[in-house]
Amino acid sequence: MRGKIVFAVIAAACVAAAWLYLSPSAMSGLQQILSAKQTTAAADKPAAAANAARSTSVVAATASTADFPVRRYAIGFVSSPAVVSINARVSSQIVAIAVNDGQMVKAGDLLFSLDDRSLKAQLARDQATLAKDQALLASATADLQRAKNLVARQAGTQQTYDQAVAAQKSAAATV
Repeated sequence: MRGKIVFAVIAAACVAAAWLYLSPSAMSGLQQILSAKQTTAAADKPAAAANAARSTSVVAATASTADFPVRRYAIGFVSSPAVVSINARVSSQIVAIAVNDGQMVKAGDLLFSLDDRSLKAQLARDQATLAKDQALLASATADLQRAKNLVARQAGTQQTYDQAVAAQKSAAATV
């Protein structure tokens, strides 16, 4: 029981010391108390010694106009007047961020750079597919012309001609 009381007293002393150290108002109050004690001690000395202790030097300076920083400390929260969600039209990884949090931006400003390697690869694949389909269309058109000439000279069958027409229409629809 006695150990608990001793521990409580030590803990209270530590809390009081921390409060005095961290609280600006407590520090200024402590400084006023200490200066009051020094003043009463100086009043006990002879008048000459008191005047010597009170003498201060005065420095003159020119007056100037300048901004004075005003800081206010308060408990609360700050919220933005506008919150905007940003979505990309394509799914990709962000490579570079061109803005900072809270920075003012306008419509059309670059915000992020996305990784476009997969999109470029897909574009190249699609261009290759288009070139292949155009080549198939040219081949089907040439086959149709050949079948048309053979049917006109009665050297080919109508079935071959019909198949060439269907192949050409299919290739044209693919392109």
